[in-house]
Amino acid sequence: MAKHGKLADKPPHGNLGRKRRRSYLKSGLYGLRTALKRKGLQVVDKRTTIGKDLYNWRDWFTDNLGGLDKMSTQKATVVDLCARQKLLLDSIDAKLLAHLKKDPKIRKMPMMVLKLLQLRQPISDSLRR
Repeated sequence: MAKHGKLADKPPHGNLGRKRRRSYLKSGLYGLRTALKRKGLQVVDKRTTIGKDLYNWRDWFTDNLGGLDKMSTQKATVVDLCARQKLLLDSIDAKLLAHLKKDPKIRKMPMMVLKLLQLRQPISDSLRR
């Protein structure tokens, strides 16, 4: 009777229809990467600490290449791409450091740390070139 009756349609007593809590945390990096692809550095607010640091780094990088006046459009595009990659790399590093501070032995969230490291490696390689 429990198989075909009304009791089988109800959720178990302890669950009460609530969704199960995720056993992992979302990093938010995929959303950041998508926003950077769509809108570029306009996503970053210049008033925040991250925005100020990023734009200062971009200006420093531009000055080292001879200034914006002497740069070609191609070099300016490369500088913007490097700034985007630097933002992603800094965000990944911040997430990794936050997890290391919470759990130095990284027992509780090995999958997230592994995913972050897998995201970090190609970005750091491309920025190094």
